Amino acid sequence: MKTFLKRIIKKCAFLCIGILFIRVLCGFRLYSRLKKRYGERSVFLMCPHTGTGDIYEIGIYLREYLNKRKIEESVFLFRGRAEQCVGALFHIDKGAIINDKETIFLSKLLIFVGTETLTIRHLHHIPLTPQTEIAALLEGYNHLSFDDMFRFYTFEFGNEIVNKEKPDFSRSAEAIIKYFTQHGLEKNKTVILSPYASSMPTLPKHMWNELVNRLLDSGYNVVTNCVGEQLPLRNTIAISPSLAEIGPIVELAGYFIGWRSGLCDLISDCKCKKIVLYPYQAPNALWIDWPGKTYEYFRLANCNEREVIEIEFNMEQIAKLPEIIYTEIENKNVCGKITLRDENRGDIFK
Repeated sequence: MKTFLKRIIKKCAFLCIGILFIRVLCGFRLYSRLKKRYGERSVFLMCPHTGTGDIYEIGIYLREYLNKRKIEESVFLFRGRAEQCVGALFHIDKGAIINDKETIFLSKLLIFVGTETLTIRHLHHIPLTPQTEIAALLEGYNHLSFDDMFRFYTFEFGNEIVNKEKPDFSRSAEAIIKYFTQHGLEKNKTVILSPYASSMPTLPKHMWNELVNRLLDSGYNVVTNCVGEQLPLRNTIAISPSLAEIGPIVELAGYFIGWRSGLCDLISDCKCKKIVLYPYQAPNALWIDWPGKTYEYFRLANCNEREVIEIEFNMEQIAKLPEIIYTEIENKNVCGKITLRDENRGDIFK
């Protein structure tokens, strides 16, 4: 039996080595094609994960990073169309979209060969194969935020002053107003709801429906921001502005209420009343979770500078959310944190 197991282990080891070699070889072929297409001097910037919030964080630091590293010619390798659209808001115009397999191949090549030989820069604290990295365990530790991990870990900035870029929503004012009037919206009297996130399940519909009814009864226009096959909330109309339009539209509307997502990052500096919701615990999310991490790690940085109300809650407090949110819409507060949870319980958000 022991001899048999040894044979199996040896065969598996050789199989794993063979698979790794094939992936590294495929990565090298792809890297060679990219070099041929974009030039030998090009440096390829890669975020292996999908997510508009990740590209937003990269965008605000990228110019400073390129200047610091004296990188003159760069090509960004995006994971999807949405990520590329966010990149365009930071004038990351030279780039290409790579699929899952291509991302795996380049990641394996980078791990195998290293950055001293390759002109590929991995712009994320978590690699595509997180089992080879422990950085994810630092998320939220000692109050380290999402923004902190990009600033200090990914881009290796210290405590020096860093000039952060902001997304450029430079769109024709006439086009934005036309979009607004076509959907029957009213300036400074429209609430844009964003109930969906790709990284964690949304809140129960009855909470959103109760909030919608309360806002409608008070004379607000209420719309749901929808992408793809997402459906609008009951008694609201769907709007699907492009990412280049969402900033000015939110400012014209006057109010935004969102489940924490990359969209919240994107509009975080827009001049309007913003309310962002955080579950106390989200075990079905796409990250290593623990009670309180969603807010602790993904809180919007510099709350006193960004006009945003952030609400953290657990399941037992969901029934209170519509009233709390409505009160915050009506009052004059523009920033702060509200906690709705029983300190003696760590209810799991499902």
